[in-house]
Amino acid sequence: MISGRLGDAGAGLRWVSVSWGGPKDGNLYVLDCRGAKVAKLESLGFVEHVDAVPSIGGIPTVAVTYVPATGTGIQLSTVALVQYRAGRPWKLWDHATFAATYVPSSLGPSYEDRTTWRFLQGQSQIELTTVRTDLGKVRRTLKLPIKRYCLRKSVWRFVECH
Repeated sequence: MISGRLGDAGAGLRWVSVSWGGPKDGNLYVLDCRGAKVAKLESLGFVEHVDAVPSIGGIPTVAVTYVPATGTGIQLSTVALVQYRAGRPWKLWDHATFAATYVPSSLGPSYEDRTTWRFLQGQSQIELTTVRTDLGKVRRTLKLPIKRYCLRKSVWRFVECH
């Protein structure tokens, strides 16, 4: 899957993801215009798609949606913000966008968490809104407290705001 040019990181560079099943796994690559591998982010998980998002700190950025793990009674989907920095892919942030646990009622409640995210303050903050659906005998939906992540430039990562 090709997401597009990396802009100022170098002429002709492109993001490409490769995924396979059994066990689900995948990598994210930066390729040059000849198709040669320039950099690699290994073992993300099964990559579902790569989308361009607004630049962060003036550097082109992609959102990579992937399945980091699978298991009986568990589903998980995650988004990561990735840039090409200093010759390698750099993960600025990642967070589950869908997390579900389906267990027999004798072991506890089953639930699904669906999280949406958006940039605030010119891409220096990320706001998360999560809705939990309890899947017991009575289906109940509740909105969890909003979380915010701030770009900490000293480590060039988004960390929970305090």
